[in-house]
Amino acid sequence: MLWLATVALTLVRGQDCLTGLVEVVPEEQRQLLANEKPLGVWNVYGNKFQVDTPVALLQILVEEILGYRVAVTPRYAGNMNHVYYALAGCEEPENEMNQSCTGKPSNFHVSLGLHVSNTSQIHMARVQRLKIGGMLEDLGHMGTPSSTGLMISRATVQRALEDDSPLFLDDWRSYDGRYHQPQRFFRRLEDLEGALISCDAWAMEPGEYLTRYAALTGDFEGLRFTVDGVRPRCWRDVWWLAPACRNSTDCFPCLTGSASGYNVILAEEVMQKAAFWHMPLALGVAHYNGSSDFSSLVLSQRDVLFMFWEPSVEFQAVDPMFVRFPDFNETQWAFNVMASKREATWPITVVSNELAQLAPDVRVLLQRMLLSLEDLNQMLQFSYDSLERFDRCFSCAARSGACQWLRAQGTDAIWKPWIPKKGACFAGQGMYSITERRFVGSRGDDVICVACTAGRFSRLVQDEMGDTADCRPCAKGYFQPSSSAVSCDPCPMGRFAASARSAYCESCPIGTYQAKEASSACVDCPIGMTTWGLEAFSFFFCTCQEGWYRIGLESNCSECPAGMHCPGEAFLPQQKAGFWAYTTNLIQRDPNVAVVSVGSLGSSGVLYGPPYSVYQCRNELQCPAGEVMTCAKNRIGQACGSCMKGHSAQFDGTCKICDGESLWPVFLMLFVSLALLPLIVAAGLIMTKARRTALSVFMVSLIFGQIVVCLQGLDAIYQLDLTWKDPAKAILAALAVARSMWCCEHRAGAAASWFQAGTSSRVRCRADEISRQFRERMVFNLDLEFSCLLPPQSYTVEYVLKLLAYPAVVFITFLAWLSTRCSKHAVPFNAFVNVHGLFVVALLTALSLTVVRPLQCRSNPNGLFTVSSRPDLTCWETEEHQTLVVFVSIGILAYPVTILSCIAYLTRKYPIWLRSGGGIKVMERYRFLFARFRPERYYFGLILSVHNLTVAVIPAALVAFPALQVGIMGCVICDLDHLTTPPQIGRDRRLLHRSKLVAQILLWPWRMDLANYNDAALSAGLMTILLLASPLLNIDQGQTRQSVAVLLSCVMILLPLVAIFIAFAVVLARLRPQSKFGAFLCHHKAGAGALCRFFKLVAKKYVNINLFLDSDELDDLARIFDIVKADTRSLVVVLTSELLHRMWCAGEIATAHKHQIPIIPLYCDDFGFPDASCIATMESVWSEEQRGTLVSHGISMEDIKAAYRSLRTLPGVDLKRRWSLEAQEDAVLQVLTAVYERGPRVEVATAPSVKSAKVLVCVTEEAEAISAGFILQQMVQTKLQTVTFLARTPEDVFESASFALVILSKGILEDCGFAQILLAIRRASVALVPVNDGSFDFPGLEFYQQVQEGNLVIPGLAPNQGPPLARAFQALLSILALPMTPHASIGILERQVDQICQRFGNWDDVVERSSSVKSSSRRPMSELEDAMEEEMKVIGGAGC
Repeated sequence: MLWLATVALTLVRGQDCLTGLVEVVPEEQRQLLANEKPLGVWNVYGNKFQVDTPVALLQILVEEILGYRVAVTPRYAGNMNHVYYALAGCEEPENEMNQSCTGKPSNFHVSLGLHVSNTSQIHMARVQRLKIGGMLEDLGHMGTPSSTGLMISRATVQRALEDDSPLFLDDWRSYDGRYHQPQRFFRRLEDLEGALISCDAWAMEPGEYLTRYAALTGDFEGLRFTVDGVRPRCWRDVWWLAPACRNSTDCFPCLTGSASGYNVILAEEVMQKAAFWHMPLALGVAHYNGSSDFSSLVLSQRDVLFMFWEPSVEFQAVDPMFVRFPDFNETQWAFNVMASKREATWPITVVSNELAQLAPDVRVLLQRMLLSLEDLNQMLQFSYDSLERFDRCFSCAARSGACQWLRAQGTDAIWKPWIPKKGACFAGQGMYSITERRFVGSRGDDVICVACTAGRFSRLVQDEMGDTADCRPCAKGYFQPSSSAVSCDPCPMGRFAASARSAYCESCPIGTYQAKEASSACVDCPIGMTTWGLEAFSFFFCTCQEGWYRIGLESNCSECPAGMHCPGEAFLPQQKAGFWAYTTNLIQRDPNVAVVSVGSLGSSGVLYGPPYSVYQCRNELQCPAGEVMTCAKNRIGQACGSCMKGHSAQFDGTCKICDGESLWPVFLMLFVSLALLPLIVAAGLIMTKARRTALSVFMVSLIFGQIVVCLQGLDAIYQLDLTWKDPAKAILAALAVARSMWCCEHRAGAAASWFQAGTSSRVRCRADEISRQFRERMVFNLDLEFSCLLPPQSYTVEYVLKLLAYPAVVFITFLAWLSTRCSKHAVPFNAFVNVHGLFVVALLTALSLTVVRPLQCRSNPNGLFTVSSRPDLTCWETEEHQTLVVFVSIGILAYPVTILSCIAYLTRKYPIWLRSGGGIKVMERYRFLFARFRPERYYFGLILSVHNLTVAVIPAALVAFPALQVGIMGCVICDLDHLTTPPQIGRDRRLLHRSKLVAQILLWPWRMDLANYNDAALSAGLMTILLLASPLLNIDQGQTRQSVAVLLSCVMILLPLVAIFIAFAVVLARLRPQSKFGAFLCHHKAGAGALCRFFKLVAKKYVNINLFLDSDELDDLARIFDIVKADTRSLVVVLTSELLHRMWCAGEIATAHKHQIPIIPLYCDDFGFPDASCIATMESVWSEEQRGTLVSHGISMEDIKAAYRSLRTLPGVDLKRRWSLEAQEDAVLQVLTAVYERGPRVEVATAPSVKSAKVLVCVTEEAEAISAGFILQQMVQTKLQTVTFLARTPEDVFESASFALVILSKGILEDCGFAQILLAIRRASVALVPVNDGSFDFPGLEFYQQVQEGNLVIPGLAPNQGPPLARAFQALLSILALPMTPHASIGILERQVDQICQRFGNWDDVVERSSSVKSSSRRPMSELEDAMEEEMKVIGGAGC
């Protein structure tokens, strides 16, 4: 702050000045003002003793006697007008463009020595207008005037009087050159020229002043008129000669000064007086800046006339005297004629209005501080004498001069009466304690008299010291806006003063009144009532406010019921659009309950009047705004929920007389049933014949189904209470019209009238009617209208008919399907199931919405609950609704529960059916559920169904909490954490716990990329609509906030509990030993590597178990024993001939036995256990290095022998590689059952029929090759979703097969069984796809020659079969063989199978082409076909 920067000036002092004269307040005890600031003094002249010295005097008295801290701010050559803005608290008082006067408390409180002028009065008036009552106070002059004029030394005057021809040089008449020669008493001009300023360098007043001088005096000769302006005509370039002394020898010198940058001091006044009074003077100008040439010339030459002012001690050495001129002529000076004496000014003291409150004693001191000219000159002389001692520090010298003057006064000092004394106070004043800074009631050492402030009055009192006065606060109900008052006035009617010491009375606010005077408060109007304006002074000014109503002028008002509009005053309530109300004639009043409805209360306690019971209608069209019980045309019943008998509902909310068009629900049901029939036929054709157009039909079906699901999601959103606004309302209207025509829900006559009405009628259609139509009829919600078929208000029958609507459609279409069985082109039953399954899945949300709609009860303003779709039906309390609840339970079990259970069952059985082959035909029946998705994402249909069902349940479950509906609906669209992950999902399980939208993007489940993009866009669109529509909810803010607050509280409580639970679970999981793998497959890779892979595939097919197979899991062979010891629940030993001789296998078995890991033997083929002697010499099998490796892992030979002996005694499971697929799977399941003893027994799936197989797998009869064949059969069948069979005899080859996968392994070409199968494949014209397992060596040309000539003996093969077999071998081996490594990791194996399946191309097209080739191959078309015919004639009588 500015005053902080100036506090440093107060530190330039020695000891206190008045010590020893009076009791001085020590410096450490001096206080700040009440606003925690020092007393701020604005010194308008920081380098003039005329002001500096009185300021220093004030500072000494205030600090040392009154005990305040003072901060003086000197303004050097500043604009005097700035002080007014500084005292008013303006932040930038010296910024003349914007002083920033914002009403803040001022840092400055006092300014002394202000000269009043017209300009200063304008600025002061401007500042006063900033605040009512003014911001400044004028305390009057300081006792000494300020005079300016021509001066002469007293010695010169005395010498002129003593002359022989005496002159009175202190009188203007003695200077008239026409009669006197005053120049003889003054210096010659030449004596003063060296120190004068050139006339061209004079800082003159504006040229117009010189022009005015010439006009008033006629002295044009004394001026020079140049292009640069008007300048004085000077002699010797330094003297401006007056008209009376154009001859320089007749002139006497007159001096004035010119400070740097300022005009010559009063040059115009000097020359006007010289011209008017014929004074022969020459005006010279010298520099004036403290130690100036001007002062030096006057003091050294003395006999000169000079222009200066008093009070001043600058020229005390010459004892100057004013030259007397005629008295001040105000008229002349008003016209700038300066011939008379200049008017003396009385510098004033101006203070801030805050000073009277902050420091009233300082204000009194300033009022009393009056200095005579002699006292001021004495004080100034002391300061002037101290200037050099203080290195020309004006403020320091001024303080010294003031202090010397104070001490020079002695005990009879004139300044002592200035100090406020304890004494009598007059009327309008009161005793004020300086220490306590408040008005008091008794005298004291620190008490002074201060004017009573606003809100107080002065009361005369007497005490032992005489009469005085104190300031008393105005009592409550009284006010006094002025200060210095002697009484308080009572507040008039309609106004009040709530507290004592009020400066004004407040108006009674709206809703209150006051009929008495001198009131301290207003009377509130009764609840629900208000007044028309302020200052109401009677109860009759109170009237019902908007939202309240009353009957009669003398009764109170009642709150307007929800759903009704009460305009207030004396108007009766009216029902709002969308609400329906009725009145009862009277109600019995409960004396313990406040009356809400208002009427006249009789002595019996019965309240007569119109209480209202309000229901919420289905929409605003059925219940228009108006008087109570107003319904749309032909509507009756509670909440206008029903049409009159013989009428049907219309889209505009009215009802019309039933006609033929009113039977459209029956027609719609028949139309849907008939429309499904061609769809079933089309589905049958698509399913029975592979056509390229099927892809397009499939894609269109996918997109159509997604749109249907999206529209049902919209219907769930529209169950919320939304108020649609344009342009969204117009878009909804357009969609409604398009949908209505598309879904054929419009009646034929209505559609015809729609188009016949033309554009004008469509324009007249209200947007909100179409919007409601869109909400209620656009989506597939089965909300049919039966009002013309059923009696009015028979909602139970109507609901039952809706439940039976789809079963009726199924029954009709089933009869139609049965009729096609007798036709030429019979439709398969699978087509019938797929069409209805597709519709059920797609319409699950709509069906669920329809089923639970009677449970969707919403609250009404009267506290009752009614069905949202039928507001005339009261929930839970009526017999009809209780009956409906029973049917709803049946409907829930029949529709959503049954549908979702079937979908869950089918999803769970899908992988088993897929790998079993026998279930492929069953899967064809349920293609509606799985064909839409990618094979690995088969489970997404269950996710989608659960999502759709949840969306349908939310509006009914949370109908009372609209805000929670929006939040939870958003969570459902973007969160499905409640789903149960099927065990078959595997590594994608975590994705199900993410949002539906995110899961869809990450899983990419749809078979077509376009469908994935479309589903993502629709889900994002639904979420966007939900977020944007949430502000349009019509919700009860209080109830919603309470519900959300409770929910948030539960979440905030659950969060730390969940965190603690998770931390506890993690700790327990760490402390409790766990097994990472359910079983460890210990096997010899060369003897059972493929078998173990087959084992793991079967385990994945039937149960959810994590098996350790080294090709998948092992990355460091050294850790294998640690895995058996720490991460394995049981060890499955796959016993083959070489297993017990393998070092690592022996270590695994010994580790499991040593650490009591359960061991389950699996006896393969013809494995036989070694006897005791062989076990005893087992260490001879391994080298010294191998034994060392085992010992380094803590496994001794004795451990291995003990483990082998124990292994012999364990019960095991037999598995023969040449068994059928079912038998081998059953053996694997027996092992898994032993692993999980308490697990459920799983039934083995039936193997596929070879006659239905499209792909055959051919292998040699070697054990590992058979396992490899089963691996390939399982993985290809899963990938292609078609029946795949392992052909092991020629009888397994049928013409229905399209491809034969041949696993080329070592020795396959010498296998008789494979040769017979290969010839059968050639005869059946099945395409060959060779696969190399890595062990096969391709033969050379001599091999084919030997086979052709019969020289290569294959046991069991007839010699005449050599040539066709050679050609078969050549055909097989001429095709590029794809790799297939059964011993590799599952990732490599899956990629290899993907490559193998890519060899088939588009499966449906390939099957179709294969069928065409087979049918054409029956006619010989080439030599190759002839050769094949010959091969088919060869009878292989001898079998393998």
